[in-house]
Amino acid sequence: MKPYLKTNLFLAALLVILCPLITIAKGGGGNGQGGGMGRGMGSGHPPMNLTPQKESISTQRIQQNQLVNLKRFLALDDKQLQAMIDTLEKIKAMSPKEKSALREKISQFEQLSPKNQEMIRQGWGHASTEDRQAWQQMMRNLPEDERLSIQEKMQSLPFEEKTAFRMQKIKEWKQAQPENSPTDE
Repeated sequence: MKPYLKTNLFLAALLVILCPLITIAKGGGGNGQGGGMGRGMGSGHPPMNLTPQKESISTQRIQQNQLVNLKRFLALDDKQLQAMIDTLEKIKAMSPKEKSALREKISQFEQLSPKNQEMIRQGWGHASTEDRQAWQQMMRNLPEDERLSIQEKMQSLPFEEKTAFRMQKIKEWKQAQPENSPTDE
């Protein structure tokens, strides 16, 4: 995608977030009155909110969340914004089946304990305590130049490949160890 199209995509997303906020600021309240996004009387579209107070509270929460998200977007640097755009493009390119599978993976992740979630975020996946301890022991016992080389490699790998790389290094290290040597704990 050309850079100016990505910029336009970002601006369009920003407008989708800002327009309801501008409507609120003008006193529209998100209920189809006071203009905003062509909704309401004479636009050919029904008003945005036809139900009384309960819907209004829900709409206000959504609009507050949009404002919070906008503040977060404005705090991001260009690299982080580009990563978001890339992620949105990947999601847009997914088939409905792929989106459903991803939602299921996210749901499974959310069911994990905070400890297991953190392990996955750190690139450990579902590694055993024994493997984590072996990694720590291996890294402690490696010469500094090898340790630094492994750390640089880990930092350069995409998140999805870090666990496999770690597990391969642990396997190689364990195989190189004498059978019944005492461990350094």
